Amino acid sequence: MKKIFSIMIIMMLLVSLYTVSGSAAVPETPVIAYEEALDTLNDEYGAAEADYETGLFDTNRVHTIDVRIAESDWQDLLTHPEEKTKYKADIVIDGESVEQVSFSAKGNSSLAIVKYSGSSTRYSFKLNFGKGIKGQTFHGLDKLNLQNCFGDASYMKEYLSYWLFRQMGVPAPLAAYGFLSINGEAQGLYVLVEEVDRSFMNRSLDGTGALYKPSWPEHPLDEERLREIKSGIVMEVSGAHGADLVYTDDKAESYPDIFDHAVTKRDPESEQRVIHALKELSEGKDPGAVLDTDEIIRYFAVHNVLMNYDSYTGQMLHNYYLYDSSETLQFLPWDYNLGFGTFPLDAIIGNVNNPDLVVNQGIDTPLVRTSLKERPMWNWIVSDETYLARYHEAMEQLITDQFESGAFFQEADRVQKLITPYIEQDPTAFYTPEEAEKACETLKDLSALRAESIRRQLNGTLAADTDLQDPTARVDASGIDLLSLGSFEVN
Repeated sequence: MKKIFSIMIIMMLLVSLYTVSGSAAVPETPVIAYEEALDTLNDEYGAAEADYETGLFDTNRVHTIDVRIAESDWQDLLTHPEEKTKYKADIVIDGESVEQVSFSAKGNSSLAIVKYSGSSTRYSFKLNFGKGIKGQTFHGLDKLNLQNCFGDASYMKEYLSYWLFRQMGVPAPLAAYGFLSINGEAQGLYVLVEEVDRSFMNRSLDGTGALYKPSWPEHPLDEERLREIKSGIVMEVSGAHGADLVYTDDKAESYPDIFDHAVTKRDPESEQRVIHALKELSEGKDPGAVLDTDEIIRYFAVHNVLMNYDSYTGQMLHNYYLYDSSETLQFLPWDYNLGFGTFPLDAIIGNVNNPDLVVNQGIDTPLVRTSLKERPMWNWIVSDETYLARYHEAMEQLITDQFESGAFFQEADRVQKLITPYIEQDPTAFYTPEEAEKACETLKDLSALRAESIRRQLNGTLAADTDLQDPTARVDASGIDLLSLGSFEVN
């Protein structure tokens, strides 16, 4: 009883500290008091679970993360974030200290846009717990990403995306929320995302295979290129060497987009297995011998509901992982802050003024500005009646279990309630609390309409091929303000 009473007193203190009205900036005193209250709770009842999955990624609370870094290093990072220099820092997570952690900026377009905005220094960051002290982890976690919610006014796109993948049995990163401070100065609410590397493999895979993060070479973004993106000028993608998963020959050096981006130690035998799988796909062989077809089908079911074009189904040829278990390949998700049809609306889809086309995109035609020939990892599903039927079955399960049941919306409501007080006190936010609230409601409305459209596509009242759809049979999404979900602008 005494324990329960103590927790109630501390939680009342936390609530009182984060229901302060007025300026969006978080006052220094409440932040310090907030951390002291958490320290008290942690000291008396334990800072974290032995397992990071149930401790750091407890989604029923907003965690505290304080980065303690030399002021000269912090200023250097703010001056040259694009260099992604790895600085030594001490980290305090929910009152627990971890020393000599690598701390660096991360990102590409999000980093460049923030840098050139001239109005924000809200970068995303990466923590590597074992860089300074070999073998050090945080309760088993090797690396942690602090995502700044760029392009996501709801703060929920990534969290809900990974949640949805895991609900469908697709191995996906864990995600939670943290309120970040640096040298005691509040930076705001961030999404905490598990790095897809060795600890992820041990947690959600067999842990013994080879992991790759294919990527078509990223081009540094300067101010001129950013202006082109925002004005709708699309960069033509050419010269892919493996990230499209198109087979060319049997030489590993022909696929630098894959093998130069190995997360695990390079393994010639694994490289040959990957090449063999790509060859089997190119020759139209049954993919069941080289792919985990069930997992990949479920991946695409979720991915195509979320409509993330900053990915394999768009032009950019990144934001996915390949896992070679030594028997079959799996396809794993990454980076959904520009999901829900918002990458970027004006430049890629061109449907900012026509949300009907976004909501009703055919589930059998998810590719944007590319072709089936250029995307063989999707082509094998849609080109075979048996696999296409299994894909539709996965879609049926997803829509029934997560959307029509209300589970997705219940989780969205729960998370919105949890993070709203922190959004209201976020001193570096890209969006106002009012904009965030609107984005949360828009995200839920859009998801409901998307699920309704997919239901029509599954029962045959609306074509699953976008080009064959009768516009009068589409779900009416005219009331959706897509730009309210976020954009490539920094306020």
